[in-house]
Amino acid sequence: MSATLIDRIEIRKDGVYLSTHSTDDVGSYKTWQSEELSEAYKRDGQKGLDREMFRIFYEYAELGDFHKSTARYHRISDLPEAKALHRECFDQIDAFEKSCQSPSKFRAYDREMREKLYDKLAEKCGEYDRKQKNKDYER
Repeated sequence: MSATLIDRIEIRKDGVYLSTHSTDDVGSYKTWQSEELSEAYKRDGQKGLDREMFRIFYEYAELGDFHKSTARYHRISDLPEAKALHRECFDQIDAFEKSCQSPSKFRAYDREMREKLYDKLAEKCGEYDRKQKNKDYER
């Protein structure tokens, strides 16, 4: 089964663009504007974009090779705190699934917990930005 890899993210005046390719076809690189990401960025700024990027990484696609435009997501994903947040979220979802009799209640709970996870990971990106800015000032 093929996976979509996100190689680059670019914020332009007219929106947010992704460069992606399929793992099945190395020559399938394409750059395209994401309306969903553009709207999230317009509405909520960088934090909104970060939240939506984590949604994409958890639900639809994977990070490609390291690039400066995806560095924040590579670094956050590798943090022990991020891994702990992930584990905690999915442990709670699994526990709820075992005790829940209603598929619709389970889907709602699953979505709510995932949204909380994406929000927390987006906050970690903000913390990462502040640390990077402080390092730049020290130079």
